Amino acid sequence: MVQLATAGIIERAGRNDVMIKDVDALMQASTIAGILRRAVKEK
Repeated sequence: MVQLATAGIIERAGRNDVMIKDVDALMQASTIAGILRRAVKEK
């Protein structure tokens, strides 16, 4: 689901440069979430 939502945001970003900043923030947030999820699994 997250990938589908992200793809939709990226698709809109192609038409709206202002959205690119939001996409960058979303990518960073999802990367951090992935790292946290991995860290929790290792404990």
